[in-house]
Amino acid sequence: MKVFITRHGRTNYNEQRLVCGISEAELTEEGKAQAIELSKKLKAEEAINNIRYIYSSPLKRARDTAGYIASMLNLEVIVDDRLHEVDFGTYEATSWDNEEFKKIKKEPFMKFPGGESTLDAAHRAYSFIDEIKKKNLDGNILIVCHGTFARILSTYFVSYSEKEYQETRWNNCELKVFKL
Repeated sequence: MKVFITRHGRTNYNEQRLVCGISEAELTEEGKAQAIELSKKLKAEEAINNIRYIYSSPLKRARDTAGYIASMLNLEVIVDDRLHEVDFGTYEATSWDNEEFKKIKKEPFMKFPGGESTLDAAHRAYSFIDEIKKKNLDGNILIVCHGTFARILSTYFVSYSEKEYQETRWNNCELKVFKL
Protein backbone atom coordinates (compact mmCIF):
# COMPACT_ATOMS: atom_id res chain seq x y z
CA MET A 1 0.00 0.00 0.00
CA LYS A 2 1.10 3.53 -0.75
CA VAL A 3 0.36 6.56 1.38
CA PHE A 4 0.16 9.87 -0.47
CA ILE A 5 0.46 12.93 1.75
CA THR A 6 -0.21 16.53 0.79
CA ARG A 7 -0.44 19.83 2.55
CA HIS A 8 -3.48 22.05 2.02
CA GLY A 9 -3.43 24.96 -0.43
CA ARG A 10 -2.09 28.41 0.44
CA THR A 11 -4.11 30.33 3.05
CA ASN A 12 -4.59 33.88 4.24
CA TYR A 13 -2.47 32.98 7.32
CA ASN A 14 0.35 31.80 5.04
CA GLU A 15 0.27 35.11 3.18
CA GLN A 16 0.45 37.05 6.45
CA ARG A 17 3.22 34.77 7.83
CA LEU A 18 1.11 33.88 10.85
CA VAL A 19 1.24 30.71 12.93
CA CYS A 20 -1.75 28.58 12.02
CA GLY A 21 -2.20 25.36 13.91
CA ILE A 22 -5.76 24.67 14.97
CA SER A 23 -6.95 28.14 13.94
CA GLU A 24 -9.29 28.17 10.98
CA ALA A 25 -7.89 29.78 7.84
CA GLU A 26 -9.31 30.25 4.37
CA LEU A 27 -7.75 29.12 1.12
CA THR A 28 -6.67 32.08 -0.97
CA GLU A 29 -7.35 32.20 -4.71
CA GLU A 30 -3.82 30.88 -5.16
CA GLY A 31 -4.57 28.10 -2.67
CA LYS A 32 -7.71 27.11 -4.55
CA ALA A 33 -5.73 27.09 -7.82
CA GLN A 34 -3.07 24.87 -6.19
CA ALA A 35 -5.77 22.43 -5.02
CA ILE A 36 -7.33 22.34 -8.50
CA GLU A 37 -3.93 21.78 -10.12
CA LEU A 38 -3.17 18.90 -7.73
CA SER A 39 -6.64 17.46 -8.38
CA LYS A 40 -5.99 17.46 -12.13
CA LYS A 41 -2.59 15.83 -11.66
CA LEU A 42 -4.09 13.09 -9.50
CA LYS A 43 -6.91 12.57 -12.01
CA ALA A 44 -4.39 12.20 -14.85
CA GLU A 45 -2.46 9.64 -12.77
CA GLU A 46 -5.56 7.93 -11.35
CA ALA A 47 -4.85 4.47 -12.79
CA ILE A 48 -1.21 4.53 -11.68
CA ASN A 49 -1.83 5.93 -8.18
CA ASN A 50 -4.84 3.75 -7.33
CA ILE A 51 -5.99 6.16 -4.60
CA ARG A 52 -9.22 4.75 -3.19
CA TYR A 53 -9.47 6.67 0.09
CA ILE A 54 -9.01 10.32 0.96
CA TYR A 55 -8.47 11.21 4.62
CA SER A 56 -8.50 14.81 5.75
CA SER A 57 -7.82 16.93 8.77
CA PRO A 58 -11.03 18.41 10.20
CA LEU A 59 -9.70 21.95 9.66
CA LYS A 60 -11.41 23.85 6.85
CA ARG A 61 -8.31 24.58 4.76
CA ALA A 62 -7.53 20.85 4.54
CA ARG A 63 -11.17 19.80 4.04
CA ASP A 64 -11.54 22.35 1.23
CA THR A 65 -8.37 21.09 -0.47
CA ALA A 66 -9.51 17.48 -0.04
CA GLY A 67 -12.90 18.43 -1.47
CA TYR A 68 -11.39 19.57 -4.77
CA ILE A 69 -9.48 16.30 -5.05
CA ALA A 70 -12.40 14.12 -4.00
CA SER A 71 -14.63 15.79 -6.57
CA MET A 72 -12.10 15.16 -9.33
CA LEU A 73 -11.52 11.52 -8.30
CA ASN A 74 -15.19 10.84 -7.45
CA LEU A 75 -14.30 9.75 -3.91
CA GLU A 76 -15.60 10.59 -0.44
CA VAL A 77 -13.52 12.54 2.08
CA ILE A 78 -13.07 10.79 5.41
CA VAL A 79 -12.40 13.37 8.12
CA ASP A 80 -10.21 12.16 10.97
CA ASP A 81 -9.67 14.42 13.98
CA ARG A 82 -6.15 13.05 14.53
CA LEU A 83 -4.96 14.70 11.32
CA HIS A 84 -5.29 18.29 12.54
CA GLU A 85 -2.24 20.52 12.68
CA VAL A 86 -0.17 20.87 15.84
CA ASP A 87 -1.96 22.98 18.44
CA PHE A 88 0.42 25.90 18.84
CA GLY A 89 -1.53 27.23 21.83
CA THR A 90 -0.91 30.88 22.67
CA TYR A 91 1.23 31.26 19.53
CA GLU A 92 -1.76 30.80 17.21
CA ALA A 93 -2.12 33.83 14.89
CA THR A 94 1.26 35.29 15.92
CA SER A 95 4.25 35.87 13.65
CA TRP A 96 6.26 32.92 12.32
CA ASP A 97 9.32 34.92 13.28
CA ASN A 98 8.57 34.92 17.02
CA GLU A 99 11.82 33.67 18.59
CA GLU A 100 10.14 31.83 21.49
CA PHE A 101 7.79 30.05 19.05
CA LYS A 102 10.74 28.95 16.89
CA LYS A 103 12.61 27.74 19.98
CA ILE A 104 9.71 25.58 21.21
CA LYS A 105 9.08 24.24 17.70
CA LYS A 106 12.61 22.78 17.70
CA GLU A 107 12.06 20.95 21.00
CA PRO A 108 9.87 17.87 20.45
CA PHE A 109 9.11 17.37 24.15
CA MET A 110 8.16 20.97 24.93
CA LYS A 111 4.49 21.82 24.85
CA PHE A 112 3.39 25.11 23.36
CA PRO A 113 1.73 27.08 26.19
CA GLY A 114 -1.95 26.16 26.01
CA GLY A 115 -1.22 23.69 23.19
CA GLU A 116 0.62 20.47 22.56
CA SER A 117 4.13 19.23 21.83
CA THR A 118 5.51 17.71 18.64
CA LEU A 119 5.57 14.41 20.52
CA ASP A 120 1.82 14.71 21.22
CA ALA A 121 1.20 15.27 17.51
CA ALA A 122 3.47 12.34 16.61
CA HIS A 123 1.37 10.10 18.84
CA ARG A 124 -1.74 11.12 16.87
CA ALA A 125 0.05 10.63 13.54
CA TYR A 126 1.47 7.23 14.37
CA SER A 127 -1.80 5.93 15.83
CA PHE A 128 -3.56 6.95 12.60
CA ILE A 129 -1.04 5.13 10.38
CA ASP A 130 -1.04 2.06 12.64
CA GLU A 131 -4.83 1.92 12.33
CA ILE A 132 -4.64 2.26 8.53
CA LYS A 133 -2.16 -0.65 8.42
CA LYS A 134 -4.58 -2.87 10.34
CA LYS A 135 -7.46 -2.10 7.95
CA ASN A 136 -5.71 -3.83 5.04
CA LEU A 137 -7.41 -1.51 2.54
CA ASP A 138 -7.92 -2.44 -1.12
CA GLY A 139 -6.15 0.59 -2.53
CA ASN A 140 -3.87 3.47 -1.71
CA ILE A 141 -4.73 6.43 0.49
CA LEU A 142 -4.28 10.17 0.27
CA ILE A 143 -3.92 12.22 3.45
CA VAL A 144 -4.65 15.95 3.24
CA CYS A 145 -3.22 17.73 6.26
CA HIS A 146 -0.82 20.51 7.26
CA GLY A 147 2.84 21.47 6.95
CA THR A 148 4.15 20.58 10.39
CA PHE A 149 1.84 17.60 10.74
CA ALA A 150 2.87 16.26 7.30
CA ARG A 151 6.49 16.52 8.36
CA ILE A 152 5.68 14.59 11.54
CA LEU A 153 3.73 11.96 9.56
CA SER A 154 6.69 11.48 7.24
CA THR A 155 8.86 10.39 10.19
CA TYR A 156 6.76 7.22 10.33
CA PHE A 157 8.25 6.25 6.96
CA VAL A 158 11.64 8.02 6.87
CA SER A 159 14.36 8.11 9.49
CA TYR A 160 15.53 11.70 9.87
CA SER A 161 18.28 13.19 11.97
CA GLU A 162 17.10 16.12 14.09
CA LYS A 163 18.78 18.50 11.64
CA GLU A 164 17.16 16.83 8.61
CA TYR A 165 13.76 16.93 10.30
CA GLN A 166 14.11 20.65 11.09
CA GLU A 167 15.12 21.39 7.49
CA THR A 168 12.28 19.39 5.89
CA ARG A 169 9.54 21.59 4.45
CA TRP A 170 6.20 20.88 2.80
CA ASN A 171 5.00 23.40 0.26
CA ASN A 172 1.29 24.00 -0.20
CA CYS A 173 -0.25 21.13 -2.21
CA GLU A 174 3.11 19.38 -2.48
CA LEU A 175 2.56 15.63 -2.84
CA LYS A 176 4.87 13.00 -1.39
CA VAL A 177 4.45 9.23 -1.55
CA PHE A 178 5.48 6.62 1.01
CA LYS A 179 5.30 2.83 1.03
CA LEU A 180 3.43 1.32 3.97
